[in-house]
Amino acid sequence: TGQLDGRLSSVQMLLSSPDADPQADPHKPSLLCAAGSSSEDVLKRALKRLEEDVPYHAALFHDETSLRTLKTIESLGLPNDLRSLGSQLIAALVALLPLITGTLESMAAAAAAAAAA
Repeated sequence: TGQLDGRLSSVQMLLSSPDADPQADPHKPSLLCAAGSSSEDVLKRALKRLEEDVPYHAALFHDETSLRTLKTIESLGLPNDLRSLGSQLIAALVALLPLITGTLESMAAAAAAAAAA
């Protein structure tokens, strides 16, 4: 659960950035940008999370061997929060999509403004 929890925390950090909030003031620097991350860096980090975490989730919850192991753990009544963390990870990854598209739109607008100047 530690690795799954770590992946979830990484996605949640991206989502806690003001860049993830469509209502955020576009002129106010985001937490990640203030920490030295450009819009391109934020975009790369969000895409990396999708690229790495979707296959990870599939390996845990769609692979026959992994599912058998998870069912055994649950049938023995061993405490775990794997399914809950897995659901939270997928929900957080879905929530990254507006961050990705918003960042791309912002980058496109900046490029258009620079071209017009």
